[in-house]
Amino acid sequence: MMTTQVRIRRKDKEKLQAIARQSGNSMQDILSEAIESFRRWLFILAANKQYGDLIKDRQALKAEQEEQELWEAPLDDDMSEL
Repeated sequence: MMTTQVRIRRKDKEKLQAIARQSGNSMQDILSEAIESFRRWLFILAANKQYGDLIKDRQALKAEQEEQELWEAPLDDDMSEL
């Protein structure tokens, strides 16, 4: 595994060390999980903003709802017999 050095504030390093002691995980693992959690949080934040923008635009919202209805329609694939 390749590694690199990142400078952090002393106070943050102390917090990281405390979390590592408390959890029994390495500081690297804690940082990795924190970064992934933050990445996911940013993704949800952006999705929420886009949804907020969508519901403000009635025409775009109607088009989205119509498309969802198309996707939810049953397929004509003769699979109903199974």
